[in-house]
Amino acid sequence: MFNYPPLITKSRKNHFILQFQGITPCISCLFQNWEIMVWVHYKGDCWDGLCGFDASVRRSSKDQYYCALCFPEYRKYYSSRQELWVKHSFEPFLEWANETFVSTNYLCLSQYGGDGGSTSARIVTESELAVKTEHLETGNKNQDGFFCKMETILLTGILANTSLNKNHHANLQTRI
Repeated sequence: MFNYPPLITKSRKNHFILQFQGITPCISCLFQNWEIMVWVHYKGDCWDGLCGFDASVRRSSKDQYYCALCFPEYRKYYSSRQELWVKHSFEPFLEWANETFVSTNYLCLSQYGGDGGSTSARIVTESELAVKTEHLETGNKNQDGFFCKMETILLTGILANTSLNKNHHANLQTRI
């Protein structure tokens, strides 16, 4: 069971989109015939994909189902398509959502190269924010990862009503 109830926000013949109650509305999940994809949208633009849970369902000569995207040595076989979808995609998605949608995580949207430049979305922990804050405050050259160099456009709590810890991340707040 999801920690935050999902809501279907759009339903079409071949797909549907859901969001989660209490989670920032920037995050949405697209369910199609072959995948579950988690996207971030910001100000009307698709900013980045966070993760995907896909399956290319095939039936073996022994009437078992497997995902053709998995390497043969790692394939698991299931008695039905439904079982494959549940075990291979839905359960990992549920686990990801429950582990990711917590009060200590933040959604960080970054842009490299100004307007029209490349965009990135990440779920970051408080410790990752501390590294970025240190980089901004001190210019520490040891923190030379791409995440530290990209300009932060939006930093918000994963939970819809969560704000930044002002004591620890004041520099980040002033930059966004």
